[in-house]
Amino acid sequence: MLHSQGSLVCLNFEETATEVRLAAPSGDAFAAPAGISWKVETRVAKPDSMAKGYVMYLASQQLSDSLAQVKAKLESAKAQQASTGKPVTLTPEQQSEMQKACEVLKNLDAGKVPSDATGQMKQAMVDEAKRAADDAAKNKLKGLFHKPKIP
Repeated sequence: MLHSQGSLVCLNFEETATEVRLAAPSGDAFAAPAGISWKVETRVAKPDSMAKGYVMYLASQQLSDSLAQVKAKLESAKAQQASTGKPVTLTPEQQSEMQKACEVLKNLDAGKVPSDATGQMKQAMVDEAKRAADDAAKNKLKGLFHKPKIP
C-alpha cells in the first residue's frame, strides 16, 4: 500500500494506492458516465471577446495595485527573514485569512471572472459613448443660443 499526504498553499491532498496496474487504461475509462451530457458554457462561447475581456482585466489598475501591494509585503517578509535568520511563520490570524482565501478560490467560477471583466469593459464603453453624446449635444445647443444685440 502506498500512502502520500501533503499540503501546498490551498491544496491539501492525501492519496492511498491499494492497487497499481501497469497496463494502460481502456478507452472507455475516459468516456462520460451514463446519463451525463455536456453543455456549452455560454459565457465562454465567444473566445475572442472573452480573451479581450481577460486582457482588459489583466491591464486593470486594481490588479496592478494589488500586485504592487503583494510585492511590497513579500519584500518586507524577505527582509524580516534575513534579519532574524528564521523563516517567517504565519500568525493564527493570518492562517485563518489564508483559509478564507482558499475557500474563495475553491468556489471561484473561472468562467465568470473574464465574463464579468468583459461586461465591465462593455459598460464602460457605453457610459463613455453616452457622455460623449451628452457633451456634443450641450456644445451644439450652446452654439444655437446667442445673446441678443440691443442697438
